[in-house]
Amino acid sequence: MKVIAIISHQAFSLLNFRSSLIKLLVKEGYRVYALAPNYADADIETIKSLGAEPIHYSLSRTGINPFRDIVDVIKLVFILRKLRPNVSFAFAIKPVIYGSIAAWIAGVHYRISMIEGLGYFFTDSQDHSSLFRRALKPFLNAFYKFGLYLSTVVIFLNKDDIELFENKQLISPDKIVNLGGIGVDLQDWSPQPLVECPITFLFVGRLLREKGIYEFIDAIKIIRNDGLDARFVVLGGLDSNPGSLNQSQIESWVNEGFIEWPGHVDVKDWMARASVFVLPSYREGVPRSTQEAMAMGRPVITTDVPGCRDTVIDGLNGYLIPPFDPHVLAKAFKKFIHDPASIHAMGAQSRCIAEREFDVEKKDRRILELIERNHQPLSLIKRVFDVVLALLCIFVFIVPIALIWIIIPQLSKGPALYWSPRVGRNGAIFSMPKFRSMKMNTPVVGSDILAAQAENYLIPGGSILRRSSLDELPQLWSILIGDMSFVGPRPALFNQDDLIRERVALGIDSLRPGLTGWAQVNGRDEISLAQKIQFDAEYLERQSFGFDLYILWLTFLKVVRSEGVSH
Repeated sequence: MKVIAIISHQAFSLLNFRSSLIKLLVKEGYRVYALAPNYADADIETIKSLGAEPIHYSLSRTGINPFRDIVDVIKLVFILRKLRPNVSFAFAIKPVIYGSIAAWIAGVHYRISMIEGLGYFFTDSQDHSSLFRRALKPFLNAFYKFGLYLSTVVIFLNKDDIELFENKQLISPDKIVNLGGIGVDLQDWSPQPLVECPITFLFVGRLLREKGIYEFIDAIKIIRNDGLDARFVVLGGLDSNPGSLNQSQIESWVNEGFIEWPGHVDVKDWMARASVFVLPSYREGVPRSTQEAMAMGRPVITTDVPGCRDTVIDGLNGYLIPPFDPHVLAKAFKKFIHDPASIHAMGAQSRCIAEREFDVEKKDRRILELIERNHQPLSLIKRVFDVVLALLCIFVFIVPIALIWIIIPQLSKGPALYWSPRVGRNGAIFSMPKFRSMKMNTPVVGSDILAAQAENYLIPGGSILRRSSLDELPQLWSILIGDMSFVGPRPALFNQDDLIRERVALGIDSLRPGLTGWAQVNGRDEISLAQKIQFDAEYLERQSFGFDLYILWLTFLKVVRSEGVSH
């Protein structure tokens, strides 16, 4: 039987962010254990109604008591050993770190972690607590590195967080998956009529300094001093996080008439009564509240910081502003106050982006695919095959490799090798070597775009290199070091945004890119981008060692016949 343990840091997050995933897993035949530390009776009944089994475990969500944390990890080990899940799925900082450790000790063979946001210690701030953050950050880095080392797959929500973790060497790149937001139910969060009188700006989030609440209030003061008419609403509760406001502070803003504060209430009704959504946060994963606002057709004002910037195209569905700057935020308020018609236009664009990028059904299906795709034996076989075959090819082709390396600089000014920035597995950028068949001033674009002008850029003999595929020989190095495989989707150029976006949406980016692929043996340069994506998606579904051997055989025939190369 398929059994999964979902490990959360609080029951509210489990219900609010994982309900649709739980229902999908139950529908797909999983026995779902939902672990949370603070179940109320109503929460337990709601979890049961979803088809899952609520399990209480001990966890201090924001505390930093190492002795209690050690005891909690030991207790969690015993719980997991009793439940015996095939898969663990942990999200939020402590469940990711401690949940992965406990799952590994308990013998859970497939461990998925989701980094939804980096939290208090990784978020830039201008308050006095920054010294405290810096002091504890090395310890948190060490814990993260160990927890993620024990994770089989690590899901991120934005590229900035991936880059940070890779730069700090906290994670192996081959574990990374970029989900691009957790998504929302587009039917449940449907477009609602916009409110124009008065124009209402809505802030939704925990009342933390890091959410930009102080900048929000300071911008409101500017609007009030200018005598402009607008309504400002804050939704969210107080928190035990070190960056949290206290109740007297928020109540003083209410008493001074700056904001309305209903507290921690149902967001949807208030979103329907809003004109513009505002989140001047310092850093996010990809904020769920913003996705909800976009789904309901609300324009967005948010900061140009990791996570937040992934929700807004500046000037199209809202405005991106710098963090920590209430004056620029106030200017964004004024744009909507002085031009109410832009609220409708930008709100419509928000909905379009939400439909394209933030559909929870697609996101949950992607997570389900990751849960069910445990190809460790296949991956091992494929990796051994890649290394052995690459070494054999280098031995066989060492003489032509050496000759081409010497000849190219004699035929065209410049080096023999061209290192092309490419998008690898799970969005990681790597440098892919090719023998240079084009002049140094050739535009960095896809071959389908360059085809009409290709002859103008080819070096002498470049056409022979390309038609014979000899220009690809240096990629044997990329295969040896693990950036590529012999068979997989061809790695996209870093600027092929449409191709990258479609591959992420279909889960193709989870594959290691290949020297050849199913699309290449079905047309290569002669088929459209949409057709290539279709073939790549088919390979994702059909992948097997036997299928790889079949593609390699077809590639050999294509190379011998010089088929599918336009230039």
